[in-house]
Amino acid sequence: MEMKTLQIVFSDDKIYNVSLTDENGKVNQLLSGLLQIGQAAAIPSPAEACPEDESVSNNLTLLLNHLGLSPNLKGYYYIKHAVLQVMKDPSLLVGITKKLYPEIADEYHTTAGSVERSIRHAIQIVWRSGHKDRYFRLTRSTIKDKPTNSQFIGILAEYIKIAKVNDMAIG
Repeated sequence: MEMKTLQIVFSDDKIYNVSLTDENGKVNQLLSGLLQIGQAAAIPSPAEACPEDESVSNNLTLLLNHLGLSPNLKGYYYIKHAVLQVMKDPSLLVGITKKLYPEIADEYHTTAGSVERSIRHAIQIVWRSGHKDRYFRLTRSTIKDKPTNSQFIGILAEYIKIAKVNDMAIG
């Protein structure tokens, strides 16, 4: 599908809508919601996402950005991939190093060890950048220590599921 027009609708200092229009005039919603100008957001490829997956992916993007994670981190994409996979199959959290990390490593042409380190580094950024309070507030996690990779991925997956079921806004 060849895209013709990218539309970004601004109002004051917020982005409300990002969409692409194809050659047939069909509008493909890529991102909707409220973001501060200058806040990074990864926009999924319209060819890769179905409407339901797109909504979940967009909510996850907003959540990761609210937690202070940026798309310039490898761990950002690995966490996003991991959360989406765990939402489909929660059993992936059991033996995360044997199933989930190798799957992500194959997808991104790297090693399982690199995936694990990058995710751990991203979680460390949330903790060091002062966004851990936001993490506790958003996820209502009762674990007050820095979460392990599997705890972080599992909690974000559950949060996104609950947000989807309750049609909640992220943030």
